[in-house]
Amino acid sequence: MSETDATAGPGPDPYTPPTAPSVPAEPPAAPLTSRLTGVVFSPVATFRNLVARPAWLGALAVYLIAIGASALVYSLNVDWEALMRGQFEESVGWKLASSMMPEDKLNEIEHGAIEEILSTGTGGMTLLTTANTVTGGAIGFLLMGIVYGTLFYLMGAVGDLKLGRIYVDGLLCLAMTVAWVILGAILRGVFGSDAREALPWQAGLNSVFLLLFLYMLYNAVERQPAFKKLMSVYAHGMMISAVAAILVIVVVLLQSEPITAGADQVLHSNLGALVGMKGTGVAATLLTSLDIFTLWQLVTLSIGFAALTGFSIWTSASITFLPWGFVTMVKVALAVLFGT
Repeated sequence: MSETDATAGPGPDPYTPPTAPSVPAEPPAAPLTSRLTGVVFSPVATFRNLVARPAWLGALAVYLIAIGASALVYSLNVDWEALMRGQFEESVGWKLASSMMPEDKLNEIEHGAIEEILSTGTGGMTLLTTANTVTGGAIGFLLMGIVYGTLFYLMGAVGDLKLGRIYVDGLLCLAMTVAWVILGAILRGVFGSDAREALPWQAGLNSVFLLLFLYMLYNAVERQPAFKKLMSVYAHGMMISAVAAILVIVVVLLQSEPITAGADQVLHSNLGALVGMKGTGVAATLLTSLDIFTLWQLVTLSIGFAALTGFSIWTSASITFLPWGFVTMVKVALAVLFGT
């Protein structure tokens, strides 16, 4: 061995440990604006991308803002006394109550309700109506998410969905909702006929409840990837309701006289309104259930759920339309019993 070889030392280690293959980062969800417009103009591609990269919070926020703004504008331009008197006369529930209670008691209830509205004032009614509309939208979002989750789970489409966890979250939200209603009733009882004095307390109660409910809703959706995908589809399908809410704002602002119809009757977008049929009869009830925006939204959701589950559009639609069909059947049944 030469002196050079002896002093050179060992050569470089020829073994190089393998490196882990790089995994490309999952691309983020499409921008909110493109998702919202895509639901209207290209729902198939939009929902396919949405299922691959679920996102729901922005769409829900847009929906709640739209229906809240619609309730605000409507409440500022409605004749509350005339509206309530018309609601009492045309309500199926009121007709049911009239068959079970004496007329004097019914007149007392109607008078008390109208006096409470007059005492609250336009500003107070606007505040309460807007808050209740937004809160009701959030509650309905979770409720219908649970309904659709159950239906598609039973069809074997979302087998990785943990229904028990969803039901627990739903029961907790239900218990909180019941507590909110009870506390609101206690507040009205404490202040009695002076409804205006109760407004700050009611506003505070509604704000606390809504924040807590949204927090629980967020946790319920985010803890399950399968539920997040389903709720992402549902939240974006609700954009059709947001479009309807925006149109309500436009129609209300174009009115020169105070509105005396319910918020759901402003657009005249159902067949009953289009043919001039009113009342609580069977035909009127059925035709008013065939609303353009409701049917458009159900078709949009059918496309979204088909992308989520892999079902055909017809199978998806047969499941998506079930809750609406059930509610319509109940309305028709009540109209048969108590309608005129």
